[in-house]
Amino acid sequence: MNHQQQVIDFLLQKSKMRKKINCIIFLAQSIENLSRKLYNKPMGVIYTENNDVVIDDFELPTCTNEAITPDKTCVENAADGEICVGSSGKLYESGKETCREYVDYKYKSKYQFFNARYKRVLRQKSIVGAYRCTVDTTNGRLSDCNIYVNKLPMITTVPSGTPCVEGAA
Repeated sequence: MNHQQQVIDFLLQKSKMRKKINCIIFLAQSIENLSRKLYNKPMGVIYTENNDVVIDDFELPTCTNEAITPDKTCVENAADGEICVGSSGKLYESGKETCREYVDYKYKSKYQFFNARYKRVLRQKSIVGAYRCTVDTTNGRLSDCNIYVNKLPMITTVPSGTPCVEGAA
């Protein structure tokens, strides 16, 4: 590869990395702005010393009714579609005065994302929290759900032209 091609490749990589960093900054600012509107306090994103990324102050409510019943919501005064966590680590969804086990029939995803109203959202939507579950890929049943903490890889100083993280593209 000639020098000119190396320079072009380097500039393309730098441009891609800058776009990714800008997206992360925008996402963090959006979370902080949303939390100010919802709670009148900054919630934000926390970066721990181990490079874990935690969305601060989010936790699904604990279910007060884990029985699948047609006449009672999972959490008192819950709105239709609100999710809570049962003592067994399963997720439950309140409906019109009902409580039912939440099952991810459609996506069968081990990652479940939630908005500030404790409703499940897709990862492209306004996420304020996430849970990681064990999922049965045949029927979408979820179990062992816990708050998900995304661990980012450590970036080390490396010679130019090699990836910062082993295995990265």
